[in-house]
Amino acid sequence: MRYSFITTFLLLLLLHANSQVKDTIRLACPLQKGIMKSATQDGYGYKADMKMIIASVTDTLVLSPVDGKVDLITAGADGKYEIVMHHKDYNIWLIGVSNLMVRKNDQIKKEQPVGKVKPGDEIEFLFFNGEEPINPEKLLSCKH
Repeated sequence: MRYSFITTFLLLLLLHANSQVKDTIRLACPLQKGIMKSATQDGYGYKADMKMIIASVTDTLVLSPVDGKVDLITAGADGKYEIVMHHKDYNIWLIGVSNLMVRKNDQIKKEQPVGKVKPGDEIEFLFFNGEEPINPEKLLSCKH
């Protein structure tokens, strides 16, 4: 009797542990024909390998990489914007957007246009799980 109780308990514990594993998030490329390259310098106090630079010779629309909510929009001195989005426990930063197509608190869908850039402009992409920076290279695939 004790053996079956322990076996059942361990099985339930194993099932619970497997259900707690976070699902892998897949991010849409903010520029449909974007070319990804690693950043060459730190930005915002984060190591260069924790962000991606994305550029496209032809694209002008910046697309949301996730379903989520626009948490913050900040105008930079260069006339470009930072858009901070939230999806589940994740925070995504798009930096270098020229023209906005969303406002703070907007609910957005994956691949919905959130702004524009000029062809050849670069945007910075930062990805966080909570406050922990994550290298987005493995989660983000851009085709060129």
